[in-house]
Order: sequence, then C-alpha cells, then structure tokens
Amino acid sequence: MANKSTKKRPPAHLKPESLLESIRSRFYLHLAQLFNGYVQDQKDLAQTREDILRGMPYHGAIYETQSLFLINHIFQFEDNTDDASDSVLQDMQAALIPPDPELGTIPLQMTLLEKRWLRTFLDTPAAGFLLSDELRRLLLGRLQDVVPFDKAFWQRNQLAGDDLEDAENLSRLRLIIAALRRQEALQIKRGDRTQVLLPVRLRYNALTNRYSLIAQEAVDTASGTSFLRLHLHALAGLRAGKPMTKREWSAAQKAYDDYCQAHRAYFHLRLTDERNARERCYASFAAFDKKSYCERDGSYRLIISYCTFDEADVVNRHLALGPDVTVLPDQPDEKEKDIASFGVPAGTRLREQIVERLRAALPFYEDASSNEEPLGH
Repeated sequence: MANKSTKKRPPAHLKPESLLESIRSRFYLHLAQLFNGYVQDQKDLAQTREDILRGMPYHGAIYETQSLFLINHIFQFEDNTDDASDSVLQDMQAALIPPDPELGTIPLQMTLLEKRWLRTFLDTPAAGFLLSDELRRLLLGRLQDVVPFDKAFWQRNQLAGDDLEDAENLSRLRLIIAALRRQEALQIKRGDRTQVLLPVRLRYNALTNRYSLIAQEAVDTASGTSFLRLHLHALAGLRAGKPMTKREWSAAQKAYDDYCQAHRAYFHLRLTDERNARERCYASFAAFDKKSYCERDGSYRLIISYCTFDEADVVNRHLALGPDVTVLPDQPDEKEKDIASFGVPAGTRLREQIVERLRAALPFYEDASSNEEPLGH
C-alpha cells in the first residue's frame, strides 16, 4: 500500500471544490449566473472558452489555470477534449455547447449577512429611486424577520448636496434610472426648445453628495460628438422621452467610452502629510484613476487621471485641500510607460487655473483683513 505522504494528489489550487465550496465565493456566483444565463437562452453571452475565461473573477495570469479547470468541468466545448484537467492546452477558440435547458437553473441563496445588508439598504433614501415602490414593499415583506444593522455608529451626516427626502429630486432620479434601464431618451425644456438627451451614466460625487447625469445631446453637429454633465438641481422639467433603438443605445455608449478615452488627462500631485492632508487627498480623489508613490523625503507623489469635462471639479478639489498639496508642472522627460492610458499631461494647465483663481480671490481676503480691529480694542 502506498504511503499517504507519497500518494500523488492534484494541487490544492486545481481542485474545483476549493473554489466552489462556499456560496459566497465569487467564482461560484459568477459561474452559476453564467450557467443560468445559458439555460435561459440569454443573448450576448460568452460563446467560446476564451470569452468565458476573460470574464472570470480575478482574471489574470496567476488564476488562469484554476479558472480553466473550473470552466472545463462545468461546460462542454466542441473541441471534445477528454482530459479536462489539462486545461492549459485547451483550444481557446472552441465553441461552447450550451447546457441543456432541462437541467434547470441553479438557485442562488442569500447569506444572512447579505439579507441584513439588503434589509438595511431598504431603509435608506437611495432605495427610494433605485427600486420601485412595489419591489421595495415586496422585499420588506420577505425580510420582515431580518434584523437590519445598527447604523448609529457609522451613519454619515450630509450637511449639503442633494436632498433625497425632496420629492422633486427623487422624481428626477427615478426618471434617469428608468431611462437607463429601459434604454430610453429623456427630454428637458431649454428656453423655447425641447432638448433630447441620450443618457449614458448617472454619477454620484461622494465628496459633495451630488448626483449628475451624463448624456449625449441627440443632434448632429459638425464639431463631432459631445456630452453634457447636468447636475440634479439643473434638471427641472425633466421628463421621459421615446425609446431608443438598440443601435442608438450602443452607439451612445460606445461614443461615451471613446470620448472619455480621447479626453483623458493627468497631473502630478505632491503632498505632505500635515493637517491630515494625505487622508483628505485620497478621499477627495477616491473616484479617479491614480498611481501613488512615497518619496524619500517622506512626501507623497500621486499621478491622477481625469476626463477633461471634470477639470473645473478637479481644480475645486485641489483648492479645498489647501497648501499641503501642490500640483506639479508637466514633466517633459516623463518615463512612466504604464500611464499611457492616463491621457495627456495637464499639470501646467491646472497650475495656471489654480493661480488665476487664487489671484482673483486675494483681494477679498485683503479687504477682510483690513477691516479687522486689532486685538485689545
């Protein structure tokens, strides 16, 4: 009898049960949802082994072997490979053989933690526009025995921004969410004309607690495609428009992605960790792509990328951080090859705007200081 210590076993990272043993596993949830999609004959799903692999969670070279191992055990492909464990040598372009619909779908059970999170979310103002009233009531009924989390120790106080208790704000947000889900246009009155908007994104700024709509105006312009960013408070009179065709919807989404990539810029920012500057800076630019370094002198260097239609917002964020944060001029000898997707350098342009804003504000501070009475008088 062979000694247990010498018996050859497959590596632990290749065992499917090591990745699918928990219903909380992202691998399990992703593969179960994909399987259900094939059984329900949903469109636009991955059609080859490579397509499925590319969409796997934690996709990267170090996970490729175990991901392929799981894919080959769950799905069948036209390459008719018998040895599913030899996953690296599979034909990546082999077509998927869809699962038999008679197999039925895989039920996705929620954990108690997920139920408590959902129950807590249903009590927040955001649930008022992200979910329909009917769905919200249904979920509250199903989760009536679930205890929500105690929010007393983490609830955030918003002193400004968009009030989600306001009926008009909720109505506008519901219109935008419905248009995005149903792929419909929106209309808004601008003076004596009606502007037709093709919505592509609803954005939320956690720093200012404000929502904004990113939309393409449905007109042909000689200058090319342009997009508008409209804040929630500027959307008075917003109403539903006509359904968009699949071609219009896809074209608007692609145009927005292309527009963002073509209008990306970046700048270098240096900060010293005084007056909590590091935490404030990272929080302020949390939604932006960035790289960061710690310099030898103890300061921090950040490379931050943004879309040019956000430039005024970027300047405002920098001014709010104070003197501990400095935007550096463009560096002609830029050697960062891995920031090619960050766009074009814009540090010098941002510095000029910041200086201009500070010069415009300086007289107001001088007037205020001259009007102050000396201490003791």
